[in-house]
Formats: sequence, C-alpha cells, structure tokens
Amino acid sequence: MNKKGSLELSVNAIVILILAITMLGLGLGFMKGMFGKVSQNVDTAIGQNQLTNPPSATNPFTLSSNQISLNRGGTQTITLAYYNEGMTDADFAPQYGCSSTNVTGTPTTFASRKVSPGGNVAWQLLLKASSAATSGTKIQCSFNTTTTTSTIRYADLFVEIN
Repeated sequence: MNKKGSLELSVNAIVILILAITMLGLGLGFMKGMFGKVSQNVDTAIGQNQLTNPPSATNPFTLSSNQISLNRGGTQTITLAYYNEGMTDADFAPQYGCSSTNVTGTPTTFASRKVSPGGNVAWQLLLKASSAATSGTKIQCSFNTTTTTSTIRYADLFVEIN
C-alpha cells in the first residue's frame, strides 16, 4: 500500500509541474507582448519630445531640425513626425532623397505606420556624411509623404559638411 501512495504522489507532482510550466510560459508570452507595445509607444513619444516643433494640424510634417552640420564621416540622428489631419485612420511612410551621395541615411526606406485621426507618429533617421565629402559643401535633403487626400507634404533639411 505504501508503494501505491508514493506513485500517486509522483503523478500529482508531475501534473503540478506541467501546470506550473504552462502558466509560466503564458505569463512570459503576455509580458513580452505588453512590453513590445509599450516599447513602441515610448519610442514614438521620445521621438516626438525631441522635436522643437511638434506636428500639428497647421504644420503636419516636421523634422527635429531644418539645418544640421556634419563632420566628414560623422553621423547624426534626426526625427521626422507626421500629424494625421484626416478624418480616418491612415497609413503613412515618408520618403526622402538628398541632392548628393555624400550624405546617406539609414534606414533607406521607412516602414508604413497607421495613424488615427488627430494622432501623430515619428520615425528616426540616421544621416551619415561621406568621409570623402568636401568641407563647406551644403546638401539639401527633401522629405515628403502623401496623405489619404492625395496632398503631398514636404519638409527640407540642409546639411553642411565640416
């Protein structure tokens, strides 16, 4: 009779262990999902707080700066932000191009993001000046996006190479 009791105890222990591992996995999955969403929201909020001129209904497409200086081979991060002035949710993905290959950006294309009416979204762009660039060169980088009403919004950034 002792042997039967010890067998039941080990089966119960195995069942409890399996339930505990399952609950732990579900808890970790939930936490990962929540932290992923919070992380994205924090990135957007931080990006928008870095803007001296945040996007608004009167100025929906803004950059953290309209003019920067880069040393040859140097880098700088800028923030682009867009305010959805429309009446419905819309997907936005800005595009950009520079007047010279002496300034390049990462990422080369931006992921589209859904923005609710009256909401805004921000993207980060790392600009890099070529080490072969000539000091004193001024380069224009243009940014644009098309809204759901087919209105194109522009913003320009001027980069001076030191």
